[in-house]
Amino acid sequence: MGSTGPSHDWRFGLTQAVADGDLNLQAKLYRQALAEAPGNHRLWVNYGDVHWLQGNVAESLVAFRRACSLSPDAVLAWRGLAHALRDGRQYRAALEALSKARALQDSPLLAWSASQLLLGLERYGEAYALAERRLNHPELELYRTPQPPPVLLRDASPASASTSELVVFSEQGFGDTLQYLRWLVPLLNRGWRVQLELEPALVSLVVEGMAWLGSAADRLQVWPRQPAAPPLTQQPAAVLSLLSLPYQLGGAPAADFFRSQRQGQWLGYLRHQLWMPPPPRSQPRIGLLWASGRKEDDAFLAREYRQRSLPAEALGALLLGLQSQGAELVSLQLGPDRQRAGPWQQLVSEQLAEGSDFLATAAAVRRLDLVITVDTAMAHLCGAIGQQAWVLLPFAADPRWLRGRSQSAWYPSLRLWRQPEPHQWKPVIEKLLAALPGWWQQQRLS
Repeated sequence: MGSTGPSHDWRFGLTQAVADGDLNLQAKLYRQALAEAPGNHRLWVNYGDVHWLQGNVAESLVAFRRACSLSPDAVLAWRGLAHALRDGRQYRAALEALSKARALQDSPLLAWSASQLLLGLERYGEAYALAERRLNHPELELYRTPQPPPVLLRDASPASASTSELVVFSEQGFGDTLQYLRWLVPLLNRGWRVQLELEPALVSLVVEGMAWLGSAADRLQVWPRQPAAPPLTQQPAAVLSLLSLPYQLGGAPAADFFRSQRQGQWLGYLRHQLWMPPPPRSQPRIGLLWASGRKEDDAFLAREYRQRSLPAEALGALLLGLQSQGAELVSLQLGPDRQRAGPWQQLVSEQLAEGSDFLATAAAVRRLDLVITVDTAMAHLCGAIGQQAWVLLPFAADPRWLRGRSQSAWYPSLRLWRQPEPHQWKPVIEKLLAALPGWWQQQRLS
């Protein structure tokens, strides 16, 4: 009878490969182990995970399907298959795989993954109800302990509550926070008083950007988050994560509320009287951001960084193509990824100052005719302030951007440019550059 497990040499080599973060070597060692033990479903799961981290969708699908066939009761196999199907933009099939995993062993993490697929399928009510399960995850570190209201806020009013005070705190990254700030507007307009606790870099943007609400804005207090949440001075009607507001209020994606009643133009929900449209000019002034947050100490975050960021060759083609059409280029890239522009840095006429907070960044962005950005907080900032932006999306884009669309359901001022196949930025850049002259001619006529 043949061996069902890998050799000790394989295990030793893998331990070192994992410590070094060498995904190529890990894949090689798993192939060797599978040659010895092709019926070991755990090896197939691990092999699929490595290919998934490398962004190899087709290879990861093969591995996870093999694992599921070998062990139909293996939760990790079905979860891995769901992740690979999601990256292949097969949301319904991915949701079915997650349903099988949850039937075996449900968890807040699996429920959260399913909620994101439901968002991609535009089943918003189901998605946000299921997303609340994340709050039960034992490892989720929240700024405050949530205290939901006795009834959903969509069915309540300040007059019927014991107090009109709500405490809302940010959760997850800048992009998520910027996206979900829109639900503050209906809260304030209904008469709720909101204590909002945010990362310091966002505070001034929200204070200034919500002032357009007039007297309703007086009911908003914005506080910078501290290393630890200070005690509340009084008991509010509820303590909520910002990401729970879509569930509490409904109405996702809540875009039409922020359109001009006269022209139907998307105005955004963060506005400032000094953010005026750019002046007329003969050639466009375009801001660029090409990398999505360098986080290479975590395998999952490193994967997101690689998938979303433009490699040097694609970035060079974009900068040279824009410059050849007479565009004035402004770098919005901060941090070490500024150097990614390499020899093409000389094509940039201006750079956003290091250390700029979101209010300063918004003011700089509003002076531009267009922003071209990868999927990062900049895309959400542009959408929130009503700035025109073209967003470059990888093939395995986040489900919030839906599938097969060039317009965003969340931000009508954004245009989406999608990879036709994994890792292929060249056709995206070529299509974008071909569309630029027509777009600019339309801008000058409007």
